[in-house]
Amino acid sequence: MADIVRYSCSWKRLLILLLSLTMIITLMPPSVFAENDSSTDITDSTNTSFSDVKSSDYFYSPVNWAVQNEITKGTTSTTFSPDQGCTRAQAITFSQVLNLV
Repeated sequence: MADIVRYSCSWKRLLILLLSLTMIITLMPPSVFAENDSSTDITDSTNTSFSDVKSSDYFYSPVNWAVQNEITKGTTSTTFSPDQGCTRAQAITFSQVLNLV
């Protein structure tokens, strides 16, 4: 009986994950998927002055792109706080800046 419950729960989790991903992709602006759009090119970003974002970090280019496109300014003028969670207010601000709301 326990195997049936575990099997049932794993399908529910998979369904929730798929529905969540579908919803996120649906809400993304078309510019995210645009080809040859210079505003979405994150490889040519300028250097930021965040002390907690190093050029070896996997998120270095996206952070620079977000700052360059005025999507974020960081948590302070010198820190980005990549390990800190995103608050509801920050999520709403991001979605407004990206025209998702």
